[in-house]
Amino acid sequence: MSDIKPTMLLSSIKLGEANSFQLIPLTKDCPFVEALYVPQDKALVILNKEKKVKYHFVPKLDDAGLEVPIRNTREAKVKQQRDKIEMYHEHYLFDKSEIEEFIKRICVNEKTFDYNIYLNAE
Repeated sequence: MSDIKPTMLLSSIKLGEANSFQLIPLTKDCPFVEALYVPQDKALVILNKEKKVKYHFVPKLDDAGLEVPIRNTREAKVKQQRDKIEMYHEHYLFDKSEIEEFIKRICVNEKTFDYNIYLNAE
């Protein structure tokens, strides 16, 4: 694996109320679309450039593009339908040492960006 060329850049982001970091591609030959650290789950979510087709429930729309409500309910609910959606393939890293190793291999600024403040945060 020594032939891996660093092709991503670490940068700070805000996820909801939490501070975190993301990895963004620098070149077209980068194998990933993006990666971000989710502090609540202590996980690095990596989106690969490979796509897959999955079924997801989405709101049903009428001819005008408006959500179709479910009638005779007290709550404001909308009808759902199952659609095929093309999505990027996701990978998850939970182990801190694996996250650090991934960052060291793929990020050009891993020595100057202090990502450990996010990995070690409570």
